[in-house]
Amino acid sequence: MVDCGGGGGQTATEVHDFVASQGLGTSVFLLGEYPYAALPALYKHASLFTFMSACENCPNILLEVMGAGVPIVSSDYAPMPEFGGDAVRYVSPDDPQQVSQVLTDTLSDPALLNTLSARVAERSLLYKWSRTAMLTWRALFKVANT
Repeated sequence: MVDCGGGGGQTATEVHDFVASQGLGTSVFLLGEYPYAALPALYKHASLFTFMSACENCPNILLEVMGAGVPIVSSDYAPMPEFGGDAVRYVSPDDPQQVSQVLTDTLSDPALLNTLSARVAERSLLYKWSRTAMLTWRALFKVANT
């Protein structure tokens, strides 16, 4: 497992301490701050991506990972289901047992991983800049003609 991203404070310290206390240092890699330009390579080589955010307006990271075609288990907090639709598996980030079960079930089912990968890649096409621009112009022309 690889965890990248910033963060400090008490929660980061607890995560580092937990990884160390459980002897997970050879299988869990906490990379910390990571260059943005290098993220696509991490996404593309991932077997599964977890996104447990409880507070997003537009989950850009979720969209980036979808574009990479990586299977995703995400927080069920809004707006993640709006963006991921049925291409993503959802869990309550407040229920560690559920998170653990869904991650275990997903990782142990190669067919499910392949299905989710295809679904997220297809769904990511909804969020192409060209499509967004076309829909924006269409809406503007509609308003202008009213």
